[in-house]
Amino acid sequence: MCGRLNSIVTWSQARALCDRLIVPSVPFLASYNVPPMAQVPVIRVADDGTPEGVMMRWWLVPFWAKSAKPEYTMFNARSEDAETKPSFREPFKKRRCVLPVNGFYEWTKAKGDDKQAYYIRRKDHGTFGFAGLWDRWTDKETGEVIESCTILTAAACDLLKPIHHRTPLIIKEEDLDEWLSREVTDTSVVKPLLTTPSTDEFERFEVSRFVNNPRNQGEQCIAPAT
Repeated sequence: MCGRLNSIVTWSQARALCDRLIVPSVPFLASYNVPPMAQVPVIRVADDGTPEGVMMRWWLVPFWAKSAKPEYTMFNARSEDAETKPSFREPFKKRRCVLPVNGFYEWTKAKGDDKQAYYIRRKDHGTFGFAGLWDRWTDKETGEVIESCTILTAAACDLLKPIHHRTPLIIKEEDLDEWLSREVTDTSVVKPLLTTPSTDEFERFEVSRFVNNPRNQGEQCIAPAT
């Protein structure tokens, strides 16, 4: 599972993942503490085949859903069976995306009901991209359009095993074009592009309970716990 993000890069910095990215006019809503249902930055391929940056709701609403009400947990999707699930099957084939982030958080149980937060990031503090799926839902009565996304996950990698049983998946820069391509609809071709955070490139460390409240922002969210 991946339930909280740190995404404080700008659109220009997101071009480190994709140098063909068209920097949009829409503001990049930077946040140290991004919870599900919030707006997150997303890189996808536009209709003309060019990578573009957009902001989306982080909680996927399938195009066929009767309403946009979040009745089920849709901010993560299991990579093992996403290609067969009604909510994710078509996006996996045609609407793949990447979420540029600086890091993410996971929690373990501490004493009593307390939870200890951990922050996971690249050792070089660089930007990286989560593998995602997106969809577009339209309200048939009002015409309102909601674009939303989800993050693909897998069984925990060595870095995450001590604190959680799942891990978000990453798309490497050299694989980004193929992952985003609308022409590649065979999921067996793109699934091998999904990777997990490695202990060689990523690190984890405890942070304070300040981050537990999703309303809290700032560098204190990622400061090592004392």
